Amino acid sequence: MELFDVVHAYATLFTVLSALLVAVILGRHFRDDVHLCREADFRQTTEPVIKNYLSGSVRLKEAVTALKKNPPLALTLLLDFSEAATSQEIAPLRALGKSMGYLQPMLAGLTHGNEADRLQNAQRLGYLRDESAVPELMKALDDPSPDVRLAAAQSLALLECSEAVKTILLNSDFAGEMPRDRVVEVLVQFGTHALAPLAETLNDPQASDKTLALAVQASGMLQAKKAVPHLVKVLQHKTPQLRRNTVCALAAIGDSKAIVPLSRLAEDLDPEVKSDVMLSLGALKAQDQIPLVVRALNDPAWEVRLSAAQALYQMGKAGRKALENAAGHEGDSLARNISRQILQEHGHALPAGRAFAS
Repeated sequence: MELFDVVHAYATLFTVLSALLVAVILGRHFRDDVHLCREADFRQTTEPVIKNYLSGSVRLKEAVTALKKNPPLALTLLLDFSEAATSQEIAPLRALGKSMGYLQPMLAGLTHGNEADRLQNAQRLGYLRDESAVPELMKALDDPSPDVRLAAAQSLALLECSEAVKTILLNSDFAGEMPRDRVVEVLVQFGTHALAPLAETLNDPQASDKTLALAVQASGMLQAKKAVPHLVKVLQHKTPQLRRNTVCALAAIGDSKAIVPLSRLAEDLDPEVKSDVMLSLGALKAQDQIPLVVRALNDPAWEVRLSAAQALYQMGKAGRKALENAAGHEGDSLARNISRQILQEHGHALPAGRAFAS
């Protein structure tokens, strides 16, 4: 009987604990459901208030009163509206965020010991559209965490702070071990506000190769035509990789003023630079450079020959005619073979052998 009593006691205890666990789970589900319902109700009633405020049919005081019913969720709504805001809506959204008192706690949070808190505040501050956050965000560009530094830079881009562009370019600690492409993406987010600092960097004889590479790539991605004269100077840089980056940036910008400077690198000692030059001339449809590109079909480096053939194909009828001539020439096997390869890839019939005409 004693063993039976022990087993029965344990079974009863297990049953009670199981019932308690089920009750806790159900309670949490109920609480979550209630929270979701309240959140949905708040959104449903508050989103129209914000829209009407932005359209001018609701006063600031009325909008603040509606938002203060749930300040944490109101912040989420405000950030959502800010992300999709037009230029005319930025000022009223800034006034709404300031009236809600969100700014100071976020600024204080940039120096919090917890990285996750610093990151969240750095991400959100830009969407408040309040320029008074700029000094603290500039300090956050030196944060130990690369994620926080990137978030601060993105917020500064939203605030159109061109001063931050120069800091990002010149401060080697900002990039740290981050991939260059991530840094360039941030620079591009500054849009036209990045152009002046980028041009200044491209003209700086003291700029490091790393800094120049960032400025070159960002200028290309922004398709900054005003940067072309500055980029042309960088074509003469001693570092082959930087010359390659500059060639590609000029091709991305697509300004015909770059054609002649690019053609001068057709005899560069680095075959990868020459290869990129050929591709760039093709992208720019530089038909006046067809004779130069045809000569590159006989380059000792296979990648240069391939790029030259691809460039000729991109240059329209005149380029394809030159490619067909090279493909039919019996005496120049290098030019003939690579030309035939490109024509075949594009489904063209191969020409019969004939005299080479460049």
